[in-house]
Amino acid sequence: MADRRRQRNVSFSFSLSGLLVALKLAGVIGWPWWEVLLPVWFGLAALFLAASYALTSLLIDRLADYRAARRDLDPRPSHVPR
Repeated sequence: MADRRRQRNVSFSFSLSGLLVALKLAGVIGWPWWEVLLPVWFGLAALFLAASYALTSLLIDRLADYRAARRDLDPRPSHVPR
């Protein structure tokens, strides 16, 4: 559900930027280019945050699996503190 919302926000961001670029090129708006392209940066930031979240989740999951595997292979008795 959250992925669809992010995709919708990113799509809206890029659609809005396309509209603003067309209006800028047509001379309808006189904004500076950094303001016209601002929705692109918001869309890229949303993609970066989503990718960072996914990568962090994957790394934490892999780390938990690695620690569990090491715990299973530990030859010390369970009553010895680690």
